[in-house]
Amino acid sequence: FGVFGAIGTFLVAEFLPGPIERIRGEPPVLFSLGFDEDFYGEGFTLVLPASKQVDANTFDGVDGCDSLREVGRQAGAADYSTTYLELIAEGRTLKDVVIVGIQGKIVSREPRANGALISCESAGATDVIAFGLNLDEPEPVARFIEESGEFSEPRFGEDSAVTLTKGELIPFHVTARTMKSYVEWELEIEIIVDGKREEMVLDNDGEPFRTTAPLKRSSQYERRYEWAWYEPPGRLKISKPS
Repeated sequence: FGVFGAIGTFLVAEFLPGPIERIRGEPPVLFSLGFDEDFYGEGFTLVLPASKQVDANTFDGVDGCDSLREVGRQAGAADYSTTYLELIAEGRTLKDVVIVGIQGKIVSREPRANGALISCESAGATDVIAFGLNLDEPEPVARFIEESGEFSEPRFGEDSAVTLTKGELIPFHVTARTMKSYVEWELEIEIIVDGKREEMVLDNDGEPFRTTAPLKRSSQYERRYEWAWYEPPGRLKISKPS
């Protein structure tokens, strides 16, 4: 995980009632945000947009699903339809910290990306998600996730805040999804400390998270890079999607 909460951007949001102040000194809450490896370890698909330049050496040294995923992300690949993150909040003050809102901050929105698929086939499944973000909403708020996988009512509200005490760790599992666009986005967290409202913005180590809706047909992608773990001892396969 990269720790972004301590150095996150603090914004003044006019729509929030009451004062919003910048945090000075040690922050009252520390957030760690990163990709949820429990999900990606069970298989993944990324899309490398055609606008991202790669050469014949880009995938040299790939020796498994993890390294293929890392190379893809470094090249600018976006998650295929859904991004899975793990957010950990740690209380750092004697005063309670109340998390009253979490939402996605859209950095940019473009037509769904074409280009190349990067994938590793799933060998199983993982479940249990804390909340979801519908990136197709203008301002994606954290929502409960139903057993069907659909997002429902907002997760945070007047009667559903989360309170942190000093030294307490609370993990959140985040599922962010788009079915319409290529989206670059960050995560906004609204907290209350000692009666004052503050807003923190978390990103992917200085870069936005990237998620793209799938194209209608896999044959619309230029090529597929796949780690074939099921062909011992494993190899990188490059093919034209059909």
